[in-house]
Order: sequence, then structure tokens, then C-alpha cells
Amino acid sequence: LGGRKVEPIATPVPAPAPAPAPAPSPAPVCAAAPAAHTPAIDAGEVPDRIVSKDDLDDATDVLDDGHFEEAELLAEEVRRQAAADGDAAREADALRVVTKAQVRAATGISETPDIEVLEKALKAARSEAFAFEKNAELVAQAIMQLASAEIYLAMDSHAEA
Repeated sequence: LGGRKVEPIATPVPAPAPAPAPAPSPAPVCAAAPAAHTPAIDAGEVPDRIVSKDDLDDATDVLDDGHFEEAELLAEEVRRQAAADGDAAREADALRVVTKAQVRAATGISETPDIEVLEKALKAARSEAFAFEKNAELVAQAIMQLASAEIYLAMDSHAEA
């Protein structure tokens, strides 16, 4: 090429691809706050209740054992506490246990249930459902509608007998 130096034609070089965003770093672990410690229970010490169970579970267990009045009283106490705490869903759960106790007491061991008791329970359940609906507590309203359905079922069982 005759002594002349040939320069290569410059071609544009594509810009490097942007680096991927760095992965978010995990939240820092604070060594200052120790984990909660549950004290060990001495083998000779027996706790009076299972930690994960609550009073409403106790009421349900009592109801399943056939003690309707006691179950109703326990559930009513849970209902009062839930109402004081502003927990409408828990209040409705407790009211449902109350209505179950009333239904079981009304149907009892006789072949014909006490319709007056069932009608009173139904009226109370419907009234509570309306109150929950009025306060836009939809979950609590649904729980009370379920309680009403259970009462209707008990009434239908009587009608078919």
C-alpha cells in the first residue's frame, strides 16, 4: 500500500448497557433488641390453660360437652369484652356461640324443640346482624347471618319431624 499508513474507519461503539439496579439490601438486624424469651415451665408446674386457646374456645368446648348455660355465660363474657375492645368480628363470633348454646338448649333431648326460644334467638341474631350492617362491619354481619341460618336449620328440623 505504498508506504502510506491506512487508518481504520472509526465505527461508533455502542454504549455499554446500563448496570442492573442493585438488589435491595436486607433490613439491618438490630442487636440491641433481644428476642422475646418465654420462660420455661417447671415440670412440677402445670399451666391452667393452653396458651393458644382463648375463652371463646373454652366456651365452645363447654358447649360440646353439653353444658349449654355455662357455655352461653362464657361466650357472653367474651362478647362483652370484644365489644369493649371494638372487635366486631370477635363479638359476632361470641354471639354465634351464644346462639348455638340457645339452639342446643332449645332442641335438647326432647323430640320437639322449644320454638319460643329459637324465635327469640333468631330475633336477637337478626337484630345484631342489622346493627353490624349499619356500622359497616361486614364480617361481623356475615357471622350473624350464619348464626341465623343455623337457627333456621334447627327450626326446619322441627318442622319436618
